[in-house]
Amino acid sequence: MYLLIILEEISSKSRFFLTFSNLMSGNMTLFKHKKRA
Repeated sequence: MYLLIILEEISSKSRFFLTFSNLMSGNMTLFKHKKRA
């Protein structure tokens, strides 16, 4: 039972991290395009 709680915690954190990293990479590409223009 406890293991399931830990797994759920890890999955929610990894999901948040993936979203965050996607946002960051998106911002970086946007920034690069602005710099080039």
